[in-house]
Amino acid sequence: MKIQHTPSSFYSIPDRFITPLRSANNKKLRILIQFNEQSRYKRPQIEKDWLKATGVSFNPIWDARNNSIMAAYRYVEEVDYWEITPYYHDKTRKYYNADFNDHLAVTRLGLGETATIDIDWSGAVPTFSIEVYDFNKGVQVVPKRTFECKEVEPTRQNRLISSYAGGDEKIPTPFSYTREIIL
Repeated sequence: MKIQHTPSSFYSIPDRFITPLRSANNKKLRILIQFNEQSRYKRPQIEKDWLKATGVSFNPIWDARNNSIMAAYRYVEEVDYWEITPYYHDKTRKYYNADFNDHLAVTRLGLGETATIDIDWSGAVPTFSIEVYDFNKGVQVVPKRTFECKEVEPTRQNRLISSYAGGDEKIPTPFSYTREIIL
């Protein structure tokens, strides 16, 4: 599915609504993300936050900043690649790459490469895994890495989080990327 961001909104087109996951028994979410020529955007000067591709919230109401796990990304214009990181919230604060004390928590993704992200809350501790492939060359670019999201408390009520900009200010240029969700 092509996801489009416009300068006039924090939210993306087409998925702007709350989407319950199909089954409360389904405790895994796979996300495939690929950036293309239209995915480049100008990052606002004051932008410190990450854009959110999607994820799962264990809060049945609209707020995705409470008890949730997401895939977050940003474009780094100076070197022409994208960064993806686990991004999650407990009930009081957010956690992202800097909180893992591991520079590998940020995964670089080049033009045409595909990130496979698995969010799994079937075990005692929810996890976020990521690996990157270049299917055109038939090679794995980044081996699978898994991060624990210990502070998140999964509940039976869960929902898919829409893609949104979620930063300090709206993105000044339109852009799009390809995202596939596999439940």
